[in-house]
Amino acid sequence: MNYHMLMRAVGGHLYFARELKTSLRSIYQWAVNGLPKKYSTRLKIIDAIERAEIDPKIKQACLDWAKDPNN
Repeated sequence: MNYHMLMRAVGGHLYFARELKTSLRSIYQWAVNGLPKKYSTRLKIIDAIERAEIDPKIKQACLDWAKDPNN
């Protein structure tokens, strides 16, 4: 799993921008900087993935990747 796979799995950048109520620009920055390290933001990302209507196996892979502090 990586940033690009995560975006494809949930339906794109716009999904996270809407769910996190943030700009598309900040979502695109994840490709450069990795997922935000701030704990509250990381929890919002995890919640957004959990709400996504995607295959359970793919969802679990996305969650595992998002929960890894190295990403």
